[in-house]
Amino acid sequence: MLNDRGGIECDLTVGRLSPTEYYIVTGTGFATHDFDWISRAIPDGLDARLIDVTSSNAVLSVMGPRSREVPAGV
Repeated sequence: MLNDRGGIECDLTVGRLSPTEYYIVTGTGFATHDFDWISRAIPDGLDARLIDVTSSNAVLSVMGPRSREVPAGV
């Protein structure tokens, strides 16, 4: 996510769960910063809710050139 000057504010991943629901994954060390920044970026009057579910979920990241093989069981 970029600020008004084009600088990086958040490096995150967004997954669309439904037409009206998204799941955002951000770096652990930046969760508080990112939550605050995203909260302030939601325009007034927009029907949007940002809910921190950090304590009830976990993320396992598998990266690298062969990462797609891991969940495929190859």
